Amino acid sequence: DEARGYGFSLPKGSESGNDSTDGIDTFVGETPDKISIIVWAFKDKTMTKESLLDFAENALKELGETVTVGKLTGESDDYAVADADTTGKGGEKSKLKILVATDVTDNYVMIVRSDAASYDSKKATMDNIWGSFEMYSGGASGN
Repeated sequence: DEARGYGFSLPKGSESGNDSTDGIDTFVGETPDKISIIVWAFKDKTMTKESLLDFAENALKELGETVTVGKLTGESDDYAVADADTTGKGGEKSKLKILVATDVTDNYVMIVRSDAASYDSKKATMDNIWGSFEMYSGGASGN
């Protein structure tokens, strides 16, 4: 998204769409092997990596999911990632990676999700997706 100043890579054949509501831009995508991706981008200079993780947890709860979120790891000045497990209304279980990123004026939350049963076989692709996320400005730290 050139306008919001971020980008990442998805496997060939992935499908996606964008929306914008109440100042929050939302990207939703799915890879051919059923890995789902959600990215929220919005302006709020007061957000921290921890409050962005809370935002992700609350968004999942609003979708009716039971969520267990781990601690942020791999932290740098601008990025951190957490593991999470969810159970949907119908009992379906998922494993997620939640990437949070702070920029000079924008903040980003990326969720990369797989069903729990096939997570191990999809983990490398999931890591490639969230690992390719970049902020064009260099992040809040400028690094």
